[in-house]
Amino acid sequence: SPRPVRSEGNDEFFNTLLVNKRPQMLASMAGQSNAVFEISKNRQFKPSKPQHQSGQEQGDVPGKSIKIETLGRITNGSFDLSGSMGVLLVEAKRVSFTSLFEIRKAFSSTFASMDQYDNATMLLAALADKRLDVLSLLRNLLVHRAGVADAEYIEASLKIPTAPQMQLGHKIPLDGEITRTQVETAVSCAMSLVKGVDQWLSATKPTK
Repeated sequence: SPRPVRSEGNDEFFNTLLVNKRPQMLASMAGQSNAVFEISKNRQFKPSKPQHQSGQEQGDVPGKSIKIETLGRITNGSFDLSGSMGVLLVEAKRVSFTSLFEIRKAFSSTFASMDQYDNATMLLAALADKRLDVLSLLRNLLVHRAGVADAEYIEASLKIPTAPQMQLGHKIPLDGEITRTQVETAVSCAMSLVKGVDQWLSATKPTK
C-alpha cells in the first residue's frame, strides 16, 4: 500500500498512519475535538452523537482544493486513496500538528467518537497527561526565546504549578533535575501512547 508522506512531526506521522490503516473508522473525524482537554481537567467525558455541520464548520478551508498532482504524489501515482486518507486530511488542512493544542485536537477529532472512544481511552489519556503542558511550555521557551522567560511564559506557567517559575528576563535553569523530569515525561507519555494505539488496533482488528 502507499506509504504516507512523512513530515517533521512524529505526531502527524503517527496519526496519519493510523487513519491510513483504518480509513473506514477514522477518516470521517467524527470525534469530539474537546475530548483530551476534558480528560486533562479530570472531567468525565462521554462522547455524544455528532451534530450535522456544514463543510466549513467541519474544518474545510473555503476555496481549498487538492491538486491532481498532489493526489498522485500521496498515492505514489495509483490515485487510490484507500490507504492514504490520513495524508489527504493533512494536505486538506483538516488537521494540524503545529502545537500541543492542535495535536490534542487532532487525536480527539479522530478517536473520540461514539464508535471508537471505548477502545481509545488509553490513547487519549496519554495525550491528556498534564506533564505534557510543562514539556511543551519549556520547549517553546527554548526554541523561540532561547530559554529566556518572557511575559507569555510567566503568564502560562502561573496556570501550571509544576512548571519552573521564573522572573521576567531570567534564563531557565536547565539543570539535571529539570532535564531528567522532562525526558522521563516524554518517554513515559510516548510509551503510553504507543500502548494505547496498540490496544486500539487490536480491539478494532477486522475479523476475517
